[in-house]
Amino acid sequence: MSIGRVGMTADGRRPRVSYLLCSTPRSGSTMLCELLEATGVAGHPQEFFQQVASTGMPRRPLEYFGDAVTPEIRAAVGADDRSSADHRGYAPAVHGGFGAYLESVLRRGTTPNGVFGAKLMWGYVDGLVTALRELPGVGDRPAPEALALAFGEPRYMWVRRRGTDRQAVSLWRALQTWAWRSEGDDRGDGRDGGDAVYLFDAIDALERSLRADDAAWERFFAEAGVEPATIVYEDFSADPAAGTRALLGRLGVESDVPDGPRTERQADERSEEWVRRYRAERDRALSAASGDR
Repeated sequence: MSIGRVGMTADGRRPRVSYLLCSTPRSGSTMLCELLEATGVAGHPQEFFQQVASTGMPRRPLEYFGDAVTPEIRAAVGADDRSSADHRGYAPAVHGGFGAYLESVLRRGTTPNGVFGAKLMWGYVDGLVTALRELPGVGDRPAPEALALAFGEPRYMWVRRRGTDRQAVSLWRALQTWAWRSEGDDRGDGRDGGDAVYLFDAIDALERSLRADDAAWERFFAEAGVEPATIVYEDFSADPAAGTRALLGRLGVESDVPDGPRTERQADERSEEWVRRYRAERDRALSAASGDR
């Protein structure tokens, strides 16, 4: 099967080992990427691919809700276009088109030992595969085959959370404040989250979306015929060093592992209060719906 230069850098090289961290927003994937990055032997995993198939752009805040946007959600999130401004470095057009961008990603994401890593959110899979299908030799292949051509039969790691309600609360706060990470006093963009408001409809819509994305990843792995290394955030965060060593073993490399990531846990008492409130309202809604039947 001829695949031309797909999955190859300009100098004709391919990664020796490649992996994709398959994830959903606020799953702990950033912490995992930083731990793998710090080993120096596990690639430079970043979220290189952030283009929605329909727009070719990163998701805007309101696009996380699909058809579930309400006037209250719109007012809380606002109508700005922060995502586009924050992700200029990940725009293929800046690099001269997607083919050149893919070559750049393979270089940037690979450590000297030949290991390549990247993080991929389910919401961007269609955009990535759509772009790959425009390259010579890919055509209309199914998504697993297109990704295999691009990344040389990548190994899959599935990062997920057991508590999708907490994940949804975290995502809702991030979409309002655009503070996606915390490193000590630095919350990413100077916002402290003080203006974020609780909305049941927003958190409920996001939780349903996160569950749907996890189900989509599960179907993808079944279609690809692969068994991913599953990383559950609640278990991994209890002993990040041990979890990282296990993943390095899956990649066939060894390295010293740092004790912990730079990124600090952003959940606080306010988040926990929102989780309790959301669970109570959700349970009442489910009970009312059950009583109506």
